[in-house]
Amino acid sequence: MLNNSMKERFQSMSCPCSSSNSRSGPARFPSSGSLPTLSDIKAFRSGQPAVPYVVRSPADLRMLLRPQAILRPFLKPGVLVRIPELSPAECQAWEQRLTPLVQECGCNAGTLAVGIFLALSVLAAFFTNIPDDFRFPLQTYLIGSACFVAGLILSAFIGKLSGQVLAALRLHRACQELETALNLEPGPFKTKLEL
Repeated sequence: MLNNSMKERFQSMSCPCSSSNSRSGPARFPSSGSLPTLSDIKAFRSGQPAVPYVVRSPADLRMLLRPQAILRPFLKPGVLVRIPELSPAECQAWEQRLTPLVQECGCNAGTLAVGIFLALSVLAAFFTNIPDDFRFPLQTYLIGSACFVAGLILSAFIGKLSGQVLAALRLHRACQELETALNLEPGPFKTKLEL
């Protein structure tokens, strides 16, 4: 019984980055730089609901695939698909598929990478031979501790970045499938995926 309640509580926890997907204003992705504007920061702090990005055409779909639209850390609104050629049920299915990919922050992959690093560190510490020479024990511990902390930070960074890159690739694939489903000529991002 305790395991089920703990499992439910764990599953109901959300990633801290998911609460950062709010900003006021029109549904747009700024084309200039990757730094948020003052109005974006104020909207984030006030907790205003996010204005979703509306996809009405292939041009909107391609705009969604711009790198700054995928990798912006806090400005990640949901996606609304309003393409006239699709039924409302199909639009909703595409929304449910595209929104998590756009909002992917990489936290799960970062957590997994840190967990793997910790497991490998424990195994390495357990099976490492302790040297007989204890003339410099403080230096040994300081160097080991510094390597451990650097490894933690590096594994979290690599995991988070790989999670974002994988989500971007899946988003490219999903957008390509949506264009194919609409019987449209695939956009310029198809050639980038095939390389």
